[in-house]
Amino acid sequence: MTTKQAIHEIVERLSEEEAEQLLAYLREEEPEEYPEELLERIAQAKAEIERGDFVTMEQLEKELGL
Repeated sequence: MTTKQAIHEIVERLSEEEAEQLLAYLREEEPEEYPEELLERIAQAKAEIERGDFVTMEQLEKELGL
């Protein structure tokens, strides 16, 4: 599978709202307002990082045998 094919598969699974957000991100546009769910997920991710609850890309690749 090529990189473009993989991207197409991911895009096909997005909701219309998610696709709009992705397009805005890729165009480096700032949204007028961020969805509350996104802000909550960002806050959760930051807390996980602060607790050290993450793996590095190197660790993930090793775990996946890449």
